[in-house]
Amino acid sequence: MRVQCFGPEESIIREGEKAKRFYIINDGEVAVTKNNNGKEVEITRLSNQEYFGERALIKEEPRKATISAVRIFSTVSFFYYIGTTRLILPDR
Repeated sequence: MRVQCFGPEESIIREGEKAKRFYIINDGEVAVTKNNNGKEVEITRLSNQEYFGERALIKEEPRKATISAVRIFSTVSFFYYIGTTRLILPDR
């Protein structure tokens, strides 16, 4: 687990790339976009306490969307062991 900060318009994950982490938004807002015939189309926005990136990890498939910061925000990211679908979560 690690805390990361991103600035406005900074890409966090990109559509089509291999998944290595998923993210929980601690503070801020992100835009979710998909490529549609060469144009980025905004699908939705996510903010505090929402998460993204888990599907590609669990299903071991490429990212389905691009996620970019809308305003400065911090996130907690989690990773998994390569070659397994077991997520590594913090001790409670």
